[in-house]
Amino acid sequence: MKLVTFGERRLFLGDEAADALTRYAATLAARGAADTVTLNVIGSDGHAVAATLVLNQGVALIAESAAYSFDEPDNSDAVAYMVQETGVQRARSSNTLTQQEVDEYRDFFGDI
Repeated sequence: MKLVTFGERRLFLGDEAADALTRYAATLAARGAADTVTLNVIGSDGHAVAATLVLNQGVALIAESAAYSFDEPDNSDAVAYMVQETGVQRARSSNTLTQQEVDEYRDFFGDI
């Protein structure tokens, strides 16, 4: 279980979801992108709620370990989405060439 501070709110979230959230938020920020993610969380009052978080460059997000005995909320769909979108965002900024681009380069410049 992790305690996530998002702006002025403190939310309890499962380890896997908190880790996926921090990686996704960092990836979006590095690329100047934004998205929203809805997660099942435990609020600071101990109640289970769905929280929609806006992730962008200006987000202040901290995830720290927490020794609480809450049952982790199910966020399997949200985790799958964040992991997938983290990969998509990273691939968009990749400088790798497609095979077609390599072939066109070779056709124009020849083998170097």
